[in-house]
Amino acid sequence: MSLDTSNQLSRLVLAAAASGTSTLFTGTASHIYTIKKIKVVNTDAVNSKTFQLFVNGSAAANAITPVLTLDPGGYAEDDEFLVLAGTDTLQITTSATGITVSVYGLDQS
Repeated sequence: MSLDTSNQLSRLVLAAAASGTSTLFTGTASHIYTIKKIKVVNTDAVNSKTFQLFVNGSAAANAITPVLTLDPGGYAEDDEFLVLAGTDTLQITTSATGITVSVYGLDQS
């Protein structure tokens, strides 16, 4: 039996977020992305950091998480399905640098 690579999770994003608002991911026209896991890590061993995730802009109406606080060296994970279509975007707002984000999912082009 051959492996169907169209159904394999892959890392779509590995990024260090800037302080303030950053776009983590921009889809490609005619693609559908199913996000299965988002992991956000505070790489600072001393200071807490906050973040919030959004789809298609950082207005309050676009938020997909509340503002969350990461302890020094801590992380947060989200395992809910999120579907992005076409050129949808995934944004993050952060209180400071020192946060990295990994996004895992399927590109169902």
